[in-house]
Amino acid sequence: MRILYVTQYFPPEIGAGASRAKEMVRYLSGGCHRVTVLTAFPNYLTGVVPPAYKNKLVVREWFGEAAVVRVWTSTYRHRSITWRLLNYVTFMLMATFIGLADDRKYDIVYASSPSPFVCLAGWMVAFWKAKRFVFEARDIWPKAAVMAGQLKNRYAVMLGQALENFCYARASLIVAVTKGLYDDLLERGFPKSKMCLIANGVNVNLYRPERDTNMRRQIGYDGRDFVIVYAGVLGHIHAPSVILRAAQLLSSNETIKFLLIGEGVKKNELMREVDAKGIKNVTFVPGLPEEKLSVYVASSDAGLATVRKGKFFEIFVPVKMFTYMACALPVVLAARGEAEGILNKARGGVVVDPEDPEELVDAILALRDNRDLAREMGKRGREFVVKHYSRKGQAKKLEASLLKLLSYGTKRN
Repeated sequence: MRILYVTQYFPPEIGAGASRAKEMVRYLSGGCHRVTVLTAFPNYLTGVVPPAYKNKLVVREWFGEAAVVRVWTSTYRHRSITWRLLNYVTFMLMATFIGLADDRKYDIVYASSPSPFVCLAGWMVAFWKAKRFVFEARDIWPKAAVMAGQLKNRYAVMLGQALENFCYARASLIVAVTKGLYDDLLERGFPKSKMCLIANGVNVNLYRPERDTNMRRQIGYDGRDFVIVYAGVLGHIHAPSVILRAAQLLSSNETIKFLLIGEGVKKNELMREVDAKGIKNVTFVPGLPEEKLSVYVASSDAGLATVRKGKFFEIFVPVKMFTYMACALPVVLAARGEAEGILNKARGGVVVDPEDPEELVDAILALRDNRDLAREMGKRGREFVVKHYSRKGQAKKLEASLLKLLSYGTKRN
């Protein structure tokens, strides 16, 4: 197959979307398929474009066997929704122009949300240059932005909904990444025949239970400390303020430490709160590439994943949960719904109510005080994700779905 993979976020970007794209592209391009990635200059979360891309409109490079075409976009450093929308729109325009200007033809254009502007660019290129258009739904946008309080202008909401529905209706195949998203699309009337569920997961060969005591010492932890890691975006839907409230309640316990790794719109606010309140048991680390992040996660004692309270947020499955499980860490999950069901099935951790610091504290203390139970949970979690949520397994499923769409036969072994 000749595939154009359109995504605004691709390594060296960090985050769930970039990680998923990386693993899918790595697998598809490692076989008999020719893959081109159309993406933006790195600037997500930080708003800073690396020097190698400054004062340029297009940069062409390689990621393994895949060609990567990066285009300029406007940037935003955690500013208003207006700046974010401008970032989305400029990528749409640049990606459409470069995609159409290229003389290559494709069997499939695969466009990944959450922004429907990305998918609109993918559809426009596919209309002229591909046999099929595939839309990967990673979020219910703009509804997620509305529920998180980020998007309030009703005209912008109406535009986002119209673009989203337009792309769904014209896709030959819709790939949903959670069961909640899949069910939501069915309820909205999209036919089951043009949909498939390919969940998120983890590279189980990268994230492994290999503890690095030197890394712990470098941060300032010793063998007595019980380290709870939060590795991911510190955004609105993640309700990260509950972590600080739990840290305050545990401040008298000198051996319990919170390690927050990542970037996001809430990070600066959290750091100011830590300084203002003199919270000593919280350490912030900048966002890291997965090769380094995996070491930090594996060297911790428990993994923490949080989501906002509310029925709508029950469809979200934090990808960080899978990385913890792959590293054989017990998971403390402050979420309900689909994520809760996955963790309970794995028997890999403890579930508490979202945004409830007292329950969070009780769960952390329970794991700290029963290390044998924590290790058993971690072991079961690792076994579960290896079997059900490996990135390679998901990439194989995607390949099979795309081949079926083109009627090329079955996937390779």
